[in-house]
Amino acid sequence: MEVGSTTFATAASMPAIRFSISSPMASSNGSASPSAGRCVETKHSSSLDSISTFFHEPTVVRFVNGGSVVIPQAAAGPATPGDYEADDQALVFVTAAQLSQQSGLYPSRLIGNADFAKLDVNLSPRNQLAMRLSTSRYSGENNVFLDPSSPVTTYGISDNGTEHVETETATASLTSALSTRLISHLRAQYSRDFEWSESNSGSSLTRIPGILDGLGRSAILPRESHEHREHG
Repeated sequence: MEVGSTTFATAASMPAIRFSISSPMASSNGSASPSAGRCVETKHSSSLDSISTFFHEPTVVRFVNGGSVVIPQAAAGPATPGDYEADDQALVFVTAAQLSQQSGLYPSRLIGNADFAKLDVNLSPRNQLAMRLSTSRYSGENNVFLDPSSPVTTYGISDNGTEHVETETATASLTSALSTRLISHLRAQYSRDFEWSESNSGSSLTRIPGILDGLGRSAILPRESHEHREHG
């Protein structure tokens, strides 16, 4: 973590104020950080000392058998009737070609950033005010069901979606020396958590045995939650 701090003292009668903004750093120079199996890009804003990290990891859709193309199988005797008969062969192959379009590489991104700010004010020799603010943002593309360490899935991309998260936490505390033995500490905190997600499809979720484990809108999408909390 890199922290920039500046102290201002205008006169002996004025309180000293220290203000700093900091963010977790992935690398000291703001360049791309190495990561096995994925692309990680880090951007650094010098004006606010802010960091945004991007994980680019394509979602790989494969069929249940591990293949990327649906190939109807012909009959191989009474024990193996096959996937089609002579009168519906053309229809089956057209359907298989449409299903094959579900496989492939789809762009997926995880985008996150966090910022921290603090303000300390010496109101008097006996009173000190401290304020803190932290914010975080999370979004991306096809990031509801995404495991960067294992991007292969047997669910269609229509089962995925985009998730957004916004959080803010603000705290303020006043420390007062009432006497040489007694100290008063007053603290207040407010936090907000806003999360919402969007689905890639409005179609009902469908499972095709032996082909795809899921196709269409996931049962948990869309969703939204909004929380406010106050603490004293």
